[in-house]
Amino acid sequence: LWTERLTERYGPQYMETGRLQLRKWVNQRGVLAHEAVSLFVSHCGYGSVRDAIVALKPIIGMPILPGQDSHCLGLRSHGAAECMLSLS
Repeated sequence: LWTERLTERYGPQYMETGRLQLRKWVNQRGVLAHEAVSLFVSHCGYGSVRDAIVALKPIIGMPILPGQDSHCLGLRSHGAAECMLSLS
């Protein structure tokens, strides 16, 4: 599941392809609560971290902005995440 402004960028023909669903918006809490979701690939922003914790889903963290790396490292120290941190 991937969200982005896809219609303008790629056209409506790419909005759903097999098992991959592309949507302009999703209810993140609802998606994370689904039993088929076993982990969450996240940038580790505060809201995403909160939603993953509430849903009891482990995170693969890919921080982008300052502060997100510390969220990911904190989660990792508690066994709730693996972090893919940039070396630059």
